[in-house]
Amino acid sequence: MNKTLAIVLLALAPIAVRLALLPWMPQPAPRLHDEFSHLLLADTIAHGRVVNPRHPMWLHFDSMHILSTPVYASPYPPAQGAVLALGQVVFGNPWAGVLISVGLMSAATLWMLQGWVSPGWALLGAVLTAARFGVFSYWVNSYYGGAVPAAAGALVLGAAGRMLRRRRRRDAVIFALGVAVLANSRPYEGLIFSLLVSLLLVWKLRADLIRRDVIVPLGVVWGVAAVGMGFWFAQYTGNPMVMPYQYFRAQFTEVPHFLFLPLRPEPHYTNWVTRDYYHFWEVLSYREARANQAPRGSLDKFKVYSRFYAGPVLGLAMCAALFGWRRRRVRWLLAIGGFMALALFAEVWHAPHYAAPGMAAAILLAVEGLRQFRQARWGRWVVPVLCALSLAIPVVRGGFSVGSGQERQKAARTMTAGGGRQLAIVRYSLMHDPGDEWVYNGADPDKAPVVWARELDPARNRELLDYYRDRTAWLVEPDSHPARVTPYNFAVANVWLARVAERMKEAAEGWPRHCDVWSEFYYRATGKWAPGVDGDCNGGDPAKPLTFDSWKNWAEHKQPGLLAP
Repeated sequence: MNKTLAIVLLALAPIAVRLALLPWMPQPAPRLHDEFSHLLLADTIAHGRVVNPRHPMWLHFDSMHILSTPVYASPYPPAQGAVLALGQVVFGNPWAGVLISVGLMSAATLWMLQGWVSPGWALLGAVLTAARFGVFSYWVNSYYGGAVPAAAGALVLGAAGRMLRRRRRRDAVIFALGVAVLANSRPYEGLIFSLLVSLLLVWKLRADLIRRDVIVPLGVVWGVAAVGMGFWFAQYTGNPMVMPYQYFRAQFTEVPHFLFLPLRPEPHYTNWVTRDYYHFWEVLSYREARANQAPRGSLDKFKVYSRFYAGPVLGLAMCAALFGWRRRRVRWLLAIGGFMALALFAEVWHAPHYAAPGMAAAILLAVEGLRQFRQARWGRWVVPVLCALSLAIPVVRGGFSVGSGQERQKAARTMTAGGGRQLAIVRYSLMHDPGDEWVYNGADPDKAPVVWARELDPARNRELLDYYRDRTAWLVEPDSHPARVTPYNFAVANVWLARVAERMKEAAEGWPRHCDVWSEFYYRATGKWAPGVDGDCNGGDPAKPLTFDSWKNWAEHKQPGLLAP
């Protein structure tokens, strides 16, 4: 088969298969913070903007992984948002951009493999990639991303393989484009991968790298990318040298991205839900990761990445590649894997798409392992069996998405059933899981059919209702099972907000709590701080659980009228 035709067909194949599976695997509904942030970025780009002006009601909209002030935008790198915006503008659906990205990833993987192995082995490796990551993974069944940096990594590795044989301007341009996309999708992991591949080129080519056919395309593409990135950064921060994500983390969160960096001082959080996420969940994750950094923490990360990229079947193929360690290519791929692992282990959090830039190297290593099997006497039947199992296991396991936001979409349909424009005021229980956030909007909330807003104190809620007086207001309670949607009554809501004691007792579910937990419940119920927990709380033992009435007596002694309506 013609190589170019094979690339085109493989780009279309995962898209066609995934669309054919829609009756059994519907289009994903966004649920997690990162998905909503990427969708906000896509909507912003689709509106022809880099950032949006701060909204007058931004305190009600402030949410996780969203920059609400001084501008309203997603702090994430733009590549994933750009492909989602492509789907939104061209097809009216951002998920179409996800499908396009997995098609490009599959095509880029085949092109990469064609630069390293024979056409037959290249096609086999690319088909396994398209099935495993392009149909049966959360990369296509969510809005998280993964396919974009994976495709970029494949371009970098494929161009490098060709440049080792001959120096052509086209390959240098593709190499530079791949590095630029990595810088705008997974900047840290993409930088590590790009440096590792670049070191190979420097070592093998040496003086040939400064040839005009190589250095000029690299300089032009990277120069244009640098100017564009500087412009993008400046729209957020006013500084073309500071990335939006870097600015966001430094200004609005406590936990650094890397384990070897210290915690930052606690900033001011606008509501208790974002504080619960950043101050408690993220800080707890950071401390646990540092405490278990080695060997347990590293082993946990290794399991996550190896299960996703290798699994039991491709893992066997990668292990078989070790028998070909005398080959320079295999040793180099193993070195890439080792250094990428060290880079990933230095991060506080871990998820499979973090390592997406190195996906191409993992697939090439697996193909090398399959070739080792094929050389054995029994390899004629082992390779087909391994490939069949590699395709079948993801189907049997299921779990193709990171979670479903169908309940939020169902609530939206309930509100819009009667027509008109709606205002969803979201109220959480005091024990709400901050990982399940419903308050997210598009680039222009005021023009959306449904505006999602956070319930705050009565004065700010009154301002919100006045601002959206032309909308029907609803109270949305996600923590009810199922989620409850009822007309919003400001008078009733104001009374409910004033019933601090009842809300705190409800959150405690009848169990005694520590002094600091009762104080936290008070903050969540009122938005105000309770008296600081000191040595005289609970008879001088603040760490010992006490009943609500005992905490109430102590707190009102410290601050009279604390629980008055």
